[in-house]
Amino acid sequence: MPTETSLLLVEDDKELGQSISIYLEANAFDVTWVLSAKEAKAVLWERHFEVVLLDIVLPDGDGLELCEEIRSSSRWTPTLVLSALGSLDDRLKGFSAGADDYLTKPFSLAELVARIRAVLRRGSIAPGVEIRFGNIVVDQLAHRAFVADREVRLSSREISLLVTLIQHEGTVLSRAMLLKSVWHDTSDVAQNIVDQYIRRLRMKVCTILSRVEIETLHGQGYRIRRVA
Repeated sequence: MPTETSLLLVEDDKELGQSISIYLEANAFDVTWVLSAKEAKAVLWERHFEVVLLDIVLPDGDGLELCEEIRSSSRWTPTLVLSALGSLDDRLKGFSAGADDYLTKPFSLAELVARIRAVLRRGSIAPGVEIRFGNIVVDQLAHRAFVADREVRLSSREISLLVTLIQHEGTVLSRAMLLKSVWHDTSDVAQNIVDQYIRRLRMKVCTILSRVEIETLHGQGYRIRRVA
């Protein structure tokens, strides 16, 4: 019998919450389901969860504020936002608040399980720690990166872009999302700057020695993945 993964579900829609709970429990997750931000805060500080599923619109507060609180804590629990708010701006706000992934309602429960498992595989990365992805290692504090134990020289912006891609492994990130996350103030930044930096990363990081690649999904954006 596989060990169950402890999961907190914060969802005020009772019908949806019940459906998610039943499906996840059938897939080896130990689900604690709460209906409000207040209940979520109470259990979060009492128990350790391996992942949090978080609705944004809650009856007593903003789910993104709760996400930011989770991010500011020492626990740094991986968080996946579930929301009917699916515009680009909404998704950007979710990632800016610290979400590890963002799934728009309605969604397939099978896809939800796949997204949860992807988040758990990569873990949630707190600032200032060493990040490992495939055979890439990034030291954010020292601003150093290594591929197959060989150091590669990356600028601070290149490191930020690489870390952002790694943090959202399996998710296609549009140029707008990357501009918001890496460049922050996009008003004076050319749209093609993302493409230029992606090319630089590929030349420096996606070498014959590495076991990762950065995919281009035309009309959608970029996604990093591991290769054999």
